[in-house]
Amino acid sequence: MFFPVVALLSLAATALAVPVANAAESAPCTTVLRIAPHFDLSPTQTVYQTTVTAYNRVDCAGCVLETQYLPWGHGPVVIRTATTTVGTTTEYAFQCEPTSA
Repeated sequence: MFFPVVALLSLAATALAVPVANAAESAPCTTVLRIAPHFDLSPTQTVYQTTVTAYNRVDCAGCVLETQYLPWGHGPVVIRTATTTVGTTTEYAFQCEPTSA
């Protein structure tokens, strides 16, 4: 029941890139990417042996990229009843697409 909600929230993060004005000296603007936090509601704690980072490119339109998590609080209390260890997980990071000169 909770997996579809978490999956939907994870997918929503990539569609929320919004350019906003910024007073930074290095660039005239900032692209803010608002990310929905991930809540693991499973009663099983998963421990990963390794983590791979995958980069998603964002069209920053020449601006600086800033990522912000939506302020949804710490999430619900989850009581873990088991622990499992698995091989690899993937974390996603965001970076600006290269601009053409």
